[in-house]
Amino acid sequence: MLPIATLGLDGRAVINTPTLRERREARERRARIIGQLHAQANATSNHVLAQHKVIEAHLRGIVLWRRAKFILIGIGFMVFGLACLLALAAKIVIAL
Repeated sequence: MLPIATLGLDGRAVINTPTLRERREARERRARIIGQLHAQANATSNHVLAQHKVIEAHLRGIVLWRRAKFILIGIGFMVFGLACLLALAAKIVIAL
């Protein structure tokens, strides 16, 4: 910090330089602020990671549901096809 010159009571210039204690206190304040910023950044990253995991789990559930629906629809078509073949086979047998 640069010294700041002011006029004293007697009219002479007085240089206001910070004392060692003031410098140490300023350094400690900066260290506390930096510590708080680190804590906030860690909390934010943990929160984002948790949200990401929740979104992944939700998407995984959607994919599994769609896959199950696709398989069930396919099984339904196979059963319908087999029923048609059996009905056709029964008509052929009856016609003979």
